[in-house]
Amino acid sequence: MNIELRALSEDDGIEIFEMIQEMGLGENGFTNTFPVSSFEEFKLSLPRQIQISQGFDLSEGYVPQTIYWMYVDGHPVAYGKLRHRLNDKLMRYGGHIGYMVRPSERGKGYGKIY
Repeated sequence: MNIELRALSEDDGIEIFEMIQEMGLGENGFTNTFPVSSFEEFKLSLPRQIQISQGFDLSEGYVPQTIYWMYVDGHPVAYGKLRHRLNDKLMRYGGHIGYMVRPSERGKGYGKIY
């Protein structure tokens, strides 16, 4: 099994969008903030996510975070958010790391890989 983490980039394509669509709006406290209605809207959201990872123009109460896609054997199966630092609110709820595995790939142990 070949496992790879790739940081979000403006070049991300339809395979990532299809994973995001499959995930829907999120669950169990993990919120998917990507547009799911069209590939074009998804692509337009990527530059903003890069700005957030660099700490540019953050909304009140937000911290920089980088999004990573998890690929297994060249297929996107999950994504995670890594917050660069925490504020008081995130220290109580949220933390540094959140991840979500696409429903069709759950139960395969991806959340336990280290």
